[in-house]
Amino acid sequence: MNAKLRVTLLAAAALSTSVVSAQRLYRWVDENGNVHFGDRIPPEYADRDRSVLNSQGIAIDREEGAITDEELEAIERQRAVEAAERDARAETARRDDLEPGRRDDAEAAGNADLEEGAAVLLEESCRPVAQAHASPP
Repeated sequence: MNAKLRVTLLAAAALSTSVVSAQRLYRWVDENGNVHFGDRIPPEYADRDRSVLNSQGIAIDREEGAITDEELEAIERQRAVEAAERDARAETARRDDLEPGRRDDAEAAGNADLEEGAAVLLEESCRPVAQAHASPP
């Protein structure tokens, strides 16, 4: 075999090896739990999650199939929880961002309410004692 033909055959073999290794390999599981491998996903399994493998069969990526109703409900519940947490944080931040004077006024009003309530309780608790001393024996 002449050298030119040998180099051409070696180059063709090297290119075909690189083309094969550049193809994507997939791994998916059917409805019976059987694991399948292939360079294409059959249409009936296109809605299933699958792994993308390298030439050594090691998973290098994951592709999601269609979202099930249960997954969609879980996503919606998670979004609702996150929205509630965002709203709570915003409300806390709004209260914390009160101007210092307004915050002091709010605290003073709260303290005044407490003091007034304590005075009423003290007066009511002392009334029977005062009445006992005021009554003649």
